[in-house]
Amino acid sequence: METLTISLPDDLKDDLQKLGEELSKPVGDIVRESIRRCVAVEEFRALRKKTLPFAEAQGYLTDEDVFDAISRRLFWIPASSSRPSPVAGCASRSSRSA
Repeated sequence: METLTISLPDDLKDDLQKLGEELSKPVGDIVRESIRRCVAVEEFRALRKKTLPFAEAQGYLTDEDVFDAISRRLFWIPASSSRPSPVAGCASRSSRSA
């Protein structure tokens, strides 16, 4: 593991120390988790930016469009229905209708 040295304003350092005490976690762990989360969000944004034109070409114009499509597949909801099937998640992929 590499060591990274950064400068923090006093108030941020104090906030980190208080948070570490409240969570019973070392400040280094909190900082590592925060950096991981930040990197993951930026990677997601970059992927989203790359795939957005392809999604739009397929008719997915909003995040809600994507969520609805995924929900229908996960819960086997026909496009014309707003209720999950009583066998949600029980059907095998091959027995689901497309």
